[in-house]
Amino acid sequence: MGSKTKLLTVTSIALLSITLSSCGVTAVEDKGNILTFGNGEHVTANELLENYQTSQVGIEAYYNAINDVVARYIMTNDSEIKNNGRYQELVDRAEVQVEDTKQEAEDNARTNGTNYEDELDTLLSSEGVEDLEGLQTKYENQLFKDYLQDKFYDDHMDNLLTGGSISVGNETIEVESYLNDTLPYHVKHILLNVEGSSSEYARGTLTATQAKTIYSLIRDLTFLGEGDNFGTLAKTYSQDTGSASTYGDLGIMSKNTSYVNEFKLGIYTYDSLFNTSISDGEKAKLELTTAEDLSEEKEFLSQENQGISFIPYEAAQILNQYAEDEKDDSGELVNGGNTAYYPRNIIFNQYFNRHEISFITPEKVDGGNLDGLTETEGVFYINNQKTSFKRINFGQSIGEKIVLCDEQGIPVMVTRAGTSSSSSTEESSSGYEGIHFIVVQRSALDPKGINDTTLEEYYSTEMPDANGLINGKVVYVNAFVDDRSVYQQRINTLEDDIKQADPSISRKINQYWFIRSGAKIVNETVANKIDQYIIANEVGNKINDEIEYYDTWNTYYNMLNRQINERRRLVPMTCYVNFRNASNLDGDGELFGKGGECYYVQA
Repeated sequence: MGSKTKLLTVTSIALLSITLSSCGVTAVEDKGNILTFGNGEHVTANELLENYQTSQVGIEAYYNAINDVVARYIMTNDSEIKNNGRYQELVDRAEVQVEDTKQEAEDNARTNGTNYEDELDTLLSSEGVEDLEGLQTKYENQLFKDYLQDKFYDDHMDNLLTGGSISVGNETIEVESYLNDTLPYHVKHILLNVEGSSSEYARGTLTATQAKTIYSLIRDLTFLGEGDNFGTLAKTYSQDTGSASTYGDLGIMSKNTSYVNEFKLGIYTYDSLFNTSISDGEKAKLELTTAEDLSEEKEFLSQENQGISFIPYEAAQILNQYAEDEKDDSGELVNGGNTAYYPRNIIFNQYFNRHEISFITPEKVDGGNLDGLTETEGVFYINNQKTSFKRINFGQSIGEKIVLCDEQGIPVMVTRAGTSSSSSTEESSSGYEGIHFIVVQRSALDPKGINDTTLEEYYSTEMPDANGLINGKVVYVNAFVDDRSVYQQRINTLEDDIKQADPSISRKINQYWFIRSGAKIVNETVANKIDQYIIANEVGNKINDEIEYYDTWNTYYNMLNRQINERRRLVPMTCYVNFRNASNLDGDGELFGKGGECYYVQA
């Protein structure tokens, strides 16, 4: 195969022969130039498409074919790339892949009792090529494009992090910002499993052990022991074994990551509506405060006990105190042993079985502060013991509240959530039912953070120095870890996230190398059709992403509305108070007596 023919062999679309008429264009001169390069080389329609068979095609095939041609041209002509040795390295690697295919054909022939040629033809057909030379070219083309994609990312990672213009030739390409458009949140959590389903909003259940564990964690978060912090307690308590091993660190949550709504939109609700330390301009990035389509959701979520709630610390104490109470003082089952009336479940449903975001306050369940609560220079004590409570100012007229924070003074959020199991076997199940204790280590809307580090600095992809620091600071890459292999893993993960921030990045990479090659699409009809194809895809994808994002908010809104309706079925708090002496209160139909407030009608 001649060098020019090899340049023009395009195999990214399997077994196709492209004709412009199939795209709705009726008049084309087969010998007309489609591409011309700066060195005078040109490509005609027939040459570009001569290796395809006749089939139904669209403009996408032209687009992919042109990108294959440009990639090969760049590898052999670009002044920076052609002499760096990568071209031959990739050609050699493609040869190895071809040899692997030949070996696979031999293996298949032995296994199936057939001949090598038939098996090879089958493999070649599955790759959309006619012979081994075509297969070699296909593998080369893909390796060339992969290399050029990686080089683009390496050269322009800073642009992708912050957004803006990338200059190439006499043109610029605008890329979206990972920081401003994707909105990365660095989050950590502690997950405590509970027994009942998260779809039961008023009569959920948990075991005595689970009730005690909830109290123990809240107590330990409140009164941090020497050397303890949120991370060490995550290692001790969290039943998300993956993040527990990394001190509760979940890595990065963004608009592109799949988290349950209670977790993700709970955080977004707090930052959008209640976090007074964030400016209105930054809050607008989450769209909840600005999008007309979300006005109803915003109004609903702005209300206390709808979008946000508060859990009195005493509720956790009561949960622990009554954790094992399942019979009255006479040893009798109450209401026939209905678990909804166990004191621990009454308290659980009243305060912890809630799907909006909640904060823990040093208060009693009937109002007022805990006995022994004092404040000295912004530090809160309970019976002279230092606590992790801090005074935080909330929006939506809630004002200042004293809430539980981590050791850095970041509020601890609490929410109930659950997912179904992804497997029938416990070992491989990813489902859980539980309560999340969440800390936003770094909000995407906070320009400086708690350590006066910009978002650009915080999401640096540098390797920490010998002291484990990046420019003297602890940021995302070195948070909670001190192992260089882990640093590299986090750098790789962060870079992968940054690369995916712009949903149109693949097209922009193609555009970059196209401009850099000096190529031009001479045929205006082809150029216009490709432009229309690109715009249609990108507009459609953007609209779909927006609809999906708004639908997620609406799903969250509907779920919290359902919770409000279901909570009308809550067992009254008086029923936990009088549970132990239930058998002494049924004479006049009061409380646990027939017709009483705590009476359960058994089937």
